[in-house]
Amino acid sequence: MQNIQLINDIDFIEDFSKVTTNLTTRDAEDYLEYMCGKARESPDSNLFLQCPSQATKNGISKIFDFSVGTQKNGLTMTYTGYHDDK
Repeated sequence: MQNIQLINDIDFIEDFSKVTTNLTTRDAEDYLEYMCGKARESPDSNLFLQCPSQATKNGISKIFDFSVGTQKNGLTMTYTGYHDDK
């Protein structure tokens, strides 16, 4: 299995916890693990995770963005932020 270095993972966990309802830090970590699987399937790509409106505090869907790149030691997945899904 290919190594993945996570960058800004703490920022993702904080942002995810800040905007979602009834979801825990453990849920955020599970989603990060899911995104790592997607990164292995699609190296050198931009990925996103959509959080539906019913799971957010303000009722607006959110998009969490990630960038994946290949390095000599494996993959790097960087959390780049989130925004409203419009």
